[in-house]
Amino acid sequence: MEQYTAIQKKYRRKYLLTFLALSASILSLSVTSFAWFLFNRNVQTTNSEVIVANQFAHEFAFTIDGQNPSNGEINFLNLYPGQVHHRNLSFTLKNTSTNPFQADIYLKTLNNNQEIAYFDNQDKWSLTDYYYYLGSQIQITNVSLTIDGVAPTFISGQGAYLLTTNSVGVTKGQVNGVTNPVNATPRLELMTNVLIPVNKTLVGQIDFTFVDNGTDQSMFMEDWPLVGTCIRYLEGFLHPAP
Repeated sequence: MEQYTAIQKKYRRKYLLTFLALSASILSLSVTSFAWFLFNRNVQTTNSEVIVANQFAHEFAFTIDGQNPSNGEINFLNLYPGQVHHRNLSFTLKNTSTNPFQADIYLKTLNNNQEIAYFDNQDKWSLTDYYYYLGSQIQITNVSLTIDGVAPTFISGQGAYLLTTNSVGVTKGQVNGVTNPVNATPRLELMTNVLIPVNKTLVGQIDFTFVDNGTDQSMFMEDWPLVGTCIRYLEGFLHPAP
């Protein structure tokens, strides 16, 4: 009887180990599959082709100031202080799949060469050697979304700047220059968690404005264009509806 009990315990232990190993394998597969989904549903919105699986099939098109950009690139050249100087992003995103999904749209830089400052090491504009980034002066001033003429619920990026610095000493906006170079430009969420039903089209208007912060910003018209760069790429992420 004692031998039989020992054999039972032995097999129970094997069953338990087998069950734990199987559970770990299933968990690993689930995590891997979810990670694969996250990375493979990250869509660079460079054209209107349907480029994801049917669960997230869609049609996307956008313009910048009425023009079709190349490779999803938005160049923020020739933006100066004042409300008349702004860049408009217009887009449509249609859900052509068989399931509702949520959408995020954001801006990102692919490398540090897409936000290059003018470095005033001659102290032309200040008594300090400042770095002047055009992105620090450009703000998202409007995010307007509709589906069948009705505004959906979403998280808006309105009020954020292409590049965040600080607002010390200015009446509005951000300071013109910073003492240290900015080495990282995180992605900027324009809108997140927009639910798009099946066969419905999200229509969006997003404005970017060079903010007049009440100080002399002439360096962005005179010296920054000689060396400066301010480029972002438009991308999107589609994920399941809750």
